[in-house]
This record gives sequence, C-alpha cells and structure tokens, in this order.
Amino acid sequence: MTTNLSKTKAYQQFKYLENHLKETIGNNKKSIISRVKSKTSYNHECEGVFIKSFLSKNLLNMFLDNIIIEGIDSKGKTQFKKSFFGSKPAPDFVINNLLTVVGEVKYDSLTARSISLAIGQVLVYLKSSKYESYKYDYGCIIFFDKSCKSDAIGEKEAEFIKYLWEHENIYLIII
Repeated sequence: MTTNLSKTKAYQQFKYLENHLKETIGNNKKSIISRVKSKTSYNHECEGVFIKSFLSKNLLNMFLDNIIIEGIDSKGKTQFKKSFFGSKPAPDFVINNLLTVVGEVKYDSLTARSISLAIGQVLVYLKSSKYESYKYDYGCIIFFDKSCKSDAIGEKEAEFIKYLWEHENIYLIII
C-alpha cells in the first residue's frame, strides 16, 4: 500500500501534468481535432495519431527517460508492450520513476460509456500488475474530449473523479 506522503506527491505530479496538458493541448483543441482528422482515414486511427503527434511530446518532455508510450521509449527504441494475463491489451503509457504509473489515453467524445471503458482498462492494469513482476501504484487516464464541451464536468462527475483518486489511485485528466 502506498503512503499518504507518496500519494500526495503523486497527486501534485498529476496536477502539474494536467495543467501542462490543458495549457499546451487544450488551448489548441479545434486545431488538433482538425489536424488529427486530416491525418486519418478511419475514425479508429484518431487516438494513435493524437498520441503520436500531440501527446507523446508533452509526456516525453515531462518524464524524460522514465516513460514508455505506445511501446516506444524516450530514445525512440521499440519496447515490447507488457501483456496482462497473457493478452494483447496493454497500457498506452507506463511511467517508471519515483511513482509507478500505468495509463490509458482516449480521444473521443466524453460520454459515460467512453469514460467507463477507460476506467475499466486502467483498473485491470492496476489490479493485474500485483501478479506481475512489476507493480504499478497509480493509474492515469488522459481523456481528450473531441466534443469541445465547456460544461463536460458537473458536480456529480467531479465527486466521482475525486472518488477514483481517493479509492482506486486513478487520476483522470480531461482535456
């Protein structure tokens, strides 16, 4: 179990990441959506284009040598994605520094279903890691809301996000 001190430190690091992503990516939302759309022929490719073209630069700058994004490390070398329970699904990013984080990225319209899917994936990664050789203490979901809603998070949603952090060690960033 993690200590309160490390959880406080993790929260601060996630909050810093959230603010950084909202400033660098969130302020260019319409442009990013247009550029992702122009680079993809099918909707299911959008998430990968978003990660590689926009998100990975920000994550690499923040975590330097301690991150693997979509199977690529900070030096551009391919790393094998970790399989959980012998299956192919694996996290979109893994951070291994003072805090161990497994993360999922979603490029979608913010709905209860899309958020539930991301939470479910991160919960599986976190819970199954205790049976693996490397245990992750925290989960992080970076959700790029392509619907551009300004009122996407209400009071109930904010309470649920707080619950996720306090009880499941999952930090949710909505851009």
